[in-house]
Amino acid sequence: MHMSNPGGRMNLAKEFNAQDCRGEVHFSPFFVIKSAQETIMTVCPNCGVEMIGGSSAYVCLSCFKERRIISPNTTVIEKGAFKGQLNLHTIDLPESLLAIDEYAFYGCENLREILLPKGLLVIGQRAFFGCKILQKIHLPAGIEKIEKFTFSACTSLRTIYLSEGLTRIEFGAFAKSGLTEIIFPESLAVIEKWAFAECEKLESVKFLANRNLVNIDSSAFEKCPKLGNLQN
Repeated sequence: MHMSNPGGRMNLAKEFNAQDCRGEVHFSPFFVIKSAQETIMTVCPNCGVEMIGGSSAYVCLSCFKERRIISPNTTVIEKGAFKGQLNLHTIDLPESLLAIDEYAFYGCENLREILLPKGLLVIGQRAFFGCKILQKIHLPAGIEKIEKFTFSACTSLRTIYLSEGLTRIEFGAFAKSGLTEIIFPESLAVIEKWAFAECEKLESVKFLANRNLVNIDSSAFEKCPKLGNLQN
């Protein structure tokens, strides 16, 4: 089965349903992801064929929790696009992606793997709040600030790679996360209050000869019982 829709969004209801997953669909890529139902490819565990669905009703229901692949040329994942999707485990983001809006993956408690593309410039507040089994994040060099509560309550998050170019970590950005060690880049200038508060497993914080750091709020590392002195 071959389809194209140069004019805009797809409606696959008449062409593709949960009982028919053996075809393939070709489509013109969107440039903005507004919800989890748009331009998502899933892999059927029964036949292994990649499928695209306008909603979960148009693909095999059992494959809806498998790896999601966002279409090439997508530049923005909009506010709350995948919010609260407990069946989201892994997701592949295209190199074209520039922004992940606020609440995009909020409460995706079973999201275990996500690789942020090198060209990403913005991650909105609370974008990954409560992703409880997410274990590591590598922030690309284009991210200049980590917004409020972006990775808060990510209780399994052990490792965060902060690239040179990061200048600001905002209120509660990593509060109640599972971080054990942090190495801050030289470019970092500000760490706001409660940025790493209640990180009960945090044991080591290092600053790499940082001459730009001008402000660490007194509560930035509040209630981190295993943390000793900050190291320069």
